[in-house]
Amino acid sequence: MKCTLLKLLLGLSLISWTALADTLNVVFINPGHQSDNATGTFWSKVSLFMEAASEDLDINLTTFYADRNHIFMAQLTKEVKKQDPDFVILVNEKGKAVQMVKELAPLNVPIFMLLNTFDENEINAFSEAEKANIIGSLIPNNRAVGEKLADSLITTHLRKTAKPRLYMLAFKGDYATAASNERHQGLMDSLSKHKNIELVDVVVANWSEPQAYAKTSGLLKRVPIDIIWAANDPMAYGAKRATIEAKINYPITIGGINGDLHTSLFPLDVSYGGHMALGAYALVMLRDYQDKLLSDGQMHQNINVFSKLSKQEIIALNEAFSHGELSGYDFARFSLGHVNPVEFSFDKLPLVYSQPKLKVQVSPCP
Repeated sequence: MKCTLLKLLLGLSLISWTALADTLNVVFINPGHQSDNATGTFWSKVSLFMEAASEDLDINLTTFYADRNHIFMAQLTKEVKKQDPDFVILVNEKGKAVQMVKELAPLNVPIFMLLNTFDENEINAFSEAEKANIIGSLIPNNRAVGEKLADSLITTHLRKTAKPRLYMLAFKGDYATAASNERHQGLMDSLSKHKNIELVDVVVANWSEPQAYAKTSGLLKRVPIDIIWAANDPMAYGAKRATIEAKINYPITIGGINGDLHTSLFPLDVSYGGHMALGAYALVMLRDYQDKLLSDGQMHQNINVFSKLSKQEIIALNEAFSHGELSGYDFARFSLGHVNPVEFSFDKLPLVYSQPKLKVQVSPCP
C-alpha cells in the first residue's frame, strides 16, 4: 500500500500542465546552420531554445536546416510533406517563403512565420486560400534595435573622443531579408538625429565574419572610420579583427546584434540580443492557439524583444547553451494555460528558471 501511494504521489508530481494536452507535431525549417559557422551561432541557438520549449509544451519538434542557402531552403518543403505536421514554422529568408507557402498549399497545413514575415507585395501574391494558411507570425522590432544600436555606439564613442565629426561604417546582412533592411532603417533613424556623424559606406557582408573582415580591411586603407555598426555580431567581429590587424592608433567603437561570444575577439563595445528566444515563444503561441487560448487576432505579434547585453550576461547566456542548461527554463510558464502565467519577454527568462529537468523512472514495487 505504501509503495502504491508513493508511486501515485511521485507520478502526480511529474504531471505537467500539458499532460492532458494532445501532442503537437511541428516542423521548423531553419534557414541557418546547426552548428557554428562564418555567420555565427544565432540560428543554432534559436533551435536550442525551441527544443527546450518543446519539452515543456508537449510538442514533437522536427527541424530541417538550410545552411544559409535560400534556394535549398525552398526545396525543404518536400521534407515537410513527409512529416504530416500540425504546424509548420517558416522564416522568410530572402523572400523565399513566398514560394514555400505556395508549395505547401496543397497540404492545407497551418503556417507560422518566425522572425521575418511578408511585406504587402508578397502578401498580394497569395491566393485567399494561401493567405488563410498563414495563421500567425512573431517578429522582433528590428527597426528599433537598429536605431538603439547606433545610438549606443555613438554615445559610447563620445566618451572616448571629443572629435567634432565622426565617420561611421555600416554592415547590412543582405539586400532582401526584412530583418536586414529594417535594422538599416533604424540606423538611418538614428543618424537623422546625429548630424555630426557621416556614414561613409553601407556594405552588404551576407551576415558573415570573413566577408566583413575583408571589406573592413580594404576600407580602412581608404577612409577614416570611427564607428562600425553591424546588423549582426559575426560581421562586427570580422570588422574588429580587421581593425586590430591594421593597428589603428585611434579608438574605433564596434557593435552588433546577437549577443555572441567570440573565442578571441570578445567583447564588442555594444551588443544587443534576445530575439534568439522567439522560436521558443512561437511554440508557446502555437500550443495556446491549439488549446483555443489565443484568438486569430492575437496570433500576429511584433514585439520589442531586444536588450542591450552586458559582457557578463553574454558569458552567462553562452554558458547556458554550452552546458545544456536551457532545460532549466520552464517555457510553459509563458503559456496562458499555466495556472500562473508570465508575460513573455527575454528579460523575464530568469523568472521561469528553476533547474534542469530530470527524467525520472519509477521502478516496480518489490
